[in-house]
Amino acid sequence: MPLLWKYEELDLRDDVKLALPENWRLSVYKVTSGDSGKIYHVQQMFSSKGQVISLCNCSQGYFQLPLAVLGLKSPCKHADNLNEFLDEKRIK
Repeated sequence: MPLLWKYEELDLRDDVKLALPENWRLSVYKVTSGDSGKIYHVQQMFSSKGQVISLCNCSQGYFQLPLAVLGLKSPCKHADNLNEFLDEKRIK
């Protein structure tokens, strides 16, 4: 039986929410991998200028962190699948 990808938006910690500059917004999601069933946390930061930075705590996301922080690439499949899910949700 194949596993399902699951996504749950989490509340931001107050210390993070209160310290974010006004021109940035942050969302945090608990992502259950449809491949392994493991749980990861994907953070998405949005600037008022349209820049999107995704971060994930999986091993690939950790090693891709420098490129992800610069907005040069998505860190991993967990962030990619979350973006696909959110895009589909926006369309409906």
